[in-house]
Amino acid sequence: VAKELQAFGQFIGRLPFAELPPRQMEAACIITDNTDAWAAAYGSFVLSKQAGFDLSFRHGLQNLPDSQFYLLPCLSGNSSLPRRKWRELLIKVEAGATLCISICGDCVLSSFEEITGLRIETRERRIEPALIDFGGKIGKLSIPATHRLRLTPTRAEVLAREADGNPAFAKAAYGKGTVYFLGAALERELIYQPGLPLQVEKHPAWRIYATMAAPFMDKRILSKEDAFIGLTEHQLPNGKKVAVAIN
Repeated sequence: VAKELQAFGQFIGRLPFAELPPRQMEAACIITDNTDAWAAAYGSFVLSKQAGFDLSFRHGLQNLPDSQFYLLPCLSGNSSLPRRKWRELLIKVEAGATLCISICGDCVLSSFEEITGLRIETRERRIEPALIDFGGKIGKLSIPATHRLRLTPTRAEVLAREADGNPAFAKAAYGKGTVYFLGAALERELIYQPGLPLQVEKHPAWRIYATMAAPFMDKRILSKEDAFIGLTEHQLPNGKKVAVAIN
């Protein structure tokens, strides 16, 4: 082990740059109050790495970073994000950014229909997990959830439905930007079910993130299909890029 560590240190010393520049990041993940912050952040990180992009983290009370792609995972309760910050985020979406919202079913968002293109008809407690059919390479995913929103699309494009046809994943235009809505706390449940992040064939939830991030991946030199390969890209001052792949 000591010899391998020495050899790796020598390898680092032979690289044609002194320091590895910061990695390229496509998304900003906003962690809010009234949610399980650790699970929401960790789940978002795992899904983003499996999908092949990188993200930074902010708390909902901090200044919002400039980004083309924002994640608001596992929103819960009626005061998860201060109204002032909520408006700041929506202004960025109106200007052209993409926002992905996933919720615990008890979440209350102001102007919900205006933002998501979905009208809430009823809210009820669930007695079993949400079984959502995403179609394509994702198929059906079972996601535990405490509440269920019965929704009617008013202008949203429904991308996935529950067995009875209830919209579970949708997207809608908001100004010049796009809002994705997922009616289950995917990120949290991914972390709380032992071994689930490793079951990428049986539970390919990372493909949801890959679908949403696809428009922002054109600046990447490399892409991948293997969820177990982590990729980062780093811009050098001379115009070249360094790519790091971790198996």
